Amino acid sequence: MSNELYEMIGYEIYTILKDEKLEELAFSVKRNIINAVIEDLEQLYNCDPSTKKLEDAIFYHLGFKSIFYYRISHYLFSRENDFFKIKSKKISECAKLITGVEIHPAAKIEGGLS
Repeated sequence: MSNELYEMIGYEIYTILKDEKLEELAFSVKRNIINAVIEDLEQLYNCDPSTKKLEDAIFYHLGFKSIFYYRISHYLFSRENDFFKIKSKKISECAKLITGVEIHPAAKIEGGLS
């Protein structure tokens, strides 16, 4: 996995969480979910013949995007704070509008999408 790809994923996470209250949490989220996102990307790349480059999966694969947004919203939802729970539901709702896929933030999905 290239550093450039790692930075693109990190930047996407940061832009989603650019709210003042979430800025310092963005780095924690990045550390906690980046491995699951990388597993998802590797699984997608290895099992989906239409995915030629990992960058294509990040920007154009709606299934991956829906899981990506889910991972961020699930992390926030699991925090013991109403602000984070509300923010996680907003992220989930935006993801539904973007991808057409609805995954509740409380759902438990393991890494790798096997």
